[in-house]
Amino acid sequence: MTDLSVTLLPSAAIDDFEPFALLHQRAFGEMDEAPWDAAAFRQLVESPGMEIWLAHDGERAVGYILTRRILDEAELISIAVDPSSQQAGFGGKLLDTALLHLASRGVLSLFLEVRADNGAAIGFYETYGFRQTGVRRGYYQTLSGKRIDALCLMLSIKHKKNKE
Repeated sequence: MTDLSVTLLPSAAIDDFEPFALLHQRAFGEMDEAPWDAAAFRQLVESPGMEIWLAHDGERAVGYILTRRILDEAELISIAVDPSSQQAGFGGKLLDTALLHLASRGVLSLFLEVRADNGAAIGFYETYGFRQTGVRRGYYQTLSGKRIDALCLMLSIKHKKNKE
């Protein structure tokens, strides 16, 4: 990481959702997933409780994290890092930033779903202390029609804060 910055973007300040769509396509395209387009990102980000952070390495957008906050719980909707920037700490910086922000807003638990066949993502979440709370059978459908289970994970943010 040379010049990494992570910025919380107010939805009203975003006039172009294409960078998020391109990051999603690059990050998940190899997994046979349908990419989210700019309109899908706009609809998500403009929904109540949604917050999105964008990570830059210098001038280049390298990742994002999208969360939804409701009272003292939040859901990690999506996190993506450009494949050319993976394994460089960007995902961790995004998640750390979101966790600190959520904790400062009184959020106690963060939930997410992850593809059961995405070992890299599962390992990443396990390093943060996420634990499996369930399975959603056939939750994800690939472009080729294959159904893949989702693992439901949860992190106690209060516990995470106490570890630091």
